[in-house]
Amino acid sequence: MDVIASSAFSTKLDSHNDPQNRFVQAGKKGFSTNFSFRSALYQLIPGLMKALGIPFISSEPTDFFKNVTLQIMEERKRSGQTRNDFLQLLMDSAKEVAQEQKWDSTNVKDEITSNYGQDESTHQTTKNIANKKLSLDELVGQCVIFFLAGYDTTASTLSFASYLLALNPGIQNTLYEELREVLQRHKGELTYEALQDMKYLDNVISETLRLYPPSP
Repeated sequence: MDVIASSAFSTKLDSHNDPQNRFVQAGKKGFSTNFSFRSALYQLIPGLMKALGIPFISSEPTDFFKNVTLQIMEERKRSGQTRNDFLQLLMDSAKEVAQEQKWDSTNVKDEITSNYGQDESTHQTTKNIANKKLSLDELVGQCVIFFLAGYDTTASTLSFASYLLALNPGIQNTLYEELREVLQRHKGELTYEALQDMKYLDNVISETLRLYPPSP
């Protein structure tokens, strides 16, 4: 939970010491007992569920994360602040696409014609390419999915990895030695480059996902 909130929104949580945190409560509601029941019904009778207007995930947690995302975006636009997180990457991407769309659509059409030949049809290919951008709903939706989809899957994968390491102390020791050696080489800092050097850790996680995939 803490890692996902930090990666997606640059928000610091203390879920272990503050279980009543609104982020924590919203995540739990998204994967309550009703979620498993709803998921089964959506696989059995998807058409009826959609016709009845029953959402796949409860609207309360999704609405909460939508509002949080919109508030953070508005605050960053107002203050001009930037953060090193998933939301900022999406905002920067949307901004770059918007700037690129200032090009004349004629340039796009000329490029397509030069590559694929003249198209005399009334197809809207060039218009679709010129107008394609990341909408606000898509941007917010990506952040909501990032949080909700990673909430339960990350926790279950780490739990299974710990279980498998407990059953295989030899592998656990090998992994421990690698972590110790890599961290020592990187002066105790767990950076992206340090993670890239943890090859055995990657093998452990991959094998855990093979044995216990988070979703069928």
